[in-house]
Amino acid sequence: MSLAWQEIARFGKKVVAAGLTNSRFGNISICSGEKIHITCTGSMLDELDQSLIAEVERKGRC
Repeated sequence: MSLAWQEIARFGKKVVAAGLTNSRFGNISICSGEKIHITCTGSMLDELDQSLIAEVERKGRC
């Protein structure tokens, strides 16, 4: 997996710290080349690690 998960984790901490959401509300995703990275349902956005971010191909295959 690329470093996209680190960017997602960084933004997860920022949105929770700014009070824009609580830590278990919503998902964060990012497109990186031919891949889409998205947080797993129920993940604590301010405590993300690589195991909590799924990577799928933009063409729809896992």
